[in-house]
Amino acid sequence: MAEVALAVVLLVTSGLMIRSLGRLFEAQVGYRPDGVLTARVVLAAGRPANQPIGLLWDEVIQRVAAIPGVTSVAVGSCAPVGDHCEGTDVRVAGHSEQAHVSFHVVSPNYFATLGIPMLRGREVTAVDHRDAPPVMVINSTAARTIWGADDPLTTPVPREDRTITVVGVAGDVRYEDIQAEPKPAIFFPVAQMNRSRAMLFVRSAGDPASLASAVRNEIKAVNRNHTVSEVQTLRERMFDATARDRFATQVLTTFAVTALLLAAIGIYGVLSLAVAQRRRELGIRMALGAERGGVLAMILGQALGLAAVGGVIGGVAALMAGRALGSMLYGVTAADPVTYVVCGLVLGAAVLAAAVIPAVRATQVHPMVALRAE
Repeated sequence: MAEVALAVVLLVTSGLMIRSLGRLFEAQVGYRPDGVLTARVVLAAGRPANQPIGLLWDEVIQRVAAIPGVTSVAVGSCAPVGDHCEGTDVRVAGHSEQAHVSFHVVSPNYFATLGIPMLRGREVTAVDHRDAPPVMVINSTAARTIWGADDPLTTPVPREDRTITVVGVAGDVRYEDIQAEPKPAIFFPVAQMNRSRAMLFVRSAGDPASLASAVRNEIKAVNRNHTVSEVQTLRERMFDATARDRFATQVLTTFAVTALLLAAIGIYGVLSLAVAQRRRELGIRMALGAERGGVLAMILGQALGLAAVGGVIGGVAALMAGRALGSMLYGVTAADPVTYVVCGLVLGAAVLAAAVIPAVRATQVHPMVALRAE
């Protein structure tokens, strides 16, 4: 019973983690990660003082966009999944309080390249150059929580000696943590911000990983002193961001399988010993008319009874363990019924498999052997 109870705890906790991991990969992250290669780029220092930073990024983007198989290219100061995004405070015209938002600097085609939907207005384009009126794009959460009932496209943001106009509202994206709810975010054109460090996003019609060398070479061809690092697909970034959850799931699953095997071996050993000790009794039962099916049901019932008691104890303990794992679960609760039903079926099948051999052996006791022994 102790082995069964332990197996239940480990089966349920590993089942909850597996279900949570599945929900995590199915989460609506707000962008399309497949087919995108990422690379962190730092532009070389020493450019002329009057040369706009946006032109340097344009040169890099144009060279990479010319690579065969590339469908779109963009840069952004913060990459989805696992990257640390900058923050700033904004105050909407007509509002007295300030709100803290996630701060991004992006190039034209940023939202299209990542597959982030534009809900209203437009995204950053080439017309938003250094000498153009300052503009920004906000996400849906910022529009809802900061602008509220005001129309973002007609309610500007006063900042120092200028006024920034909102030109578009984009869909929400989970940047720093897949499990966390999206934060309010604002996006400024890279041509209007002096940023020499950004993440390059390359959307490909084929396998994005195959473009890694070509992308690196084209960036170096622009300026060999440009720094390129962290070249990996966006899907790989998502995979790395869930490393802790995947490791915990693998460990718990390994322990769960081990516990299940130990429980099955324990049930088999207990029943084998019980059949050996009751060999004469079983023979006499059959000599007096007991059906083989009845003896088989009796032995299997004993196994299921042991498993049931251990299962109840383990179920209570598993519920407590699941609550302790609450911070690591996403999209499932500690009392997830699907997990408990599946784990119960798996454990029941293991118990029956372990009990079949001793039960069948009990029905093969010959009545005459038992009578002669008596």
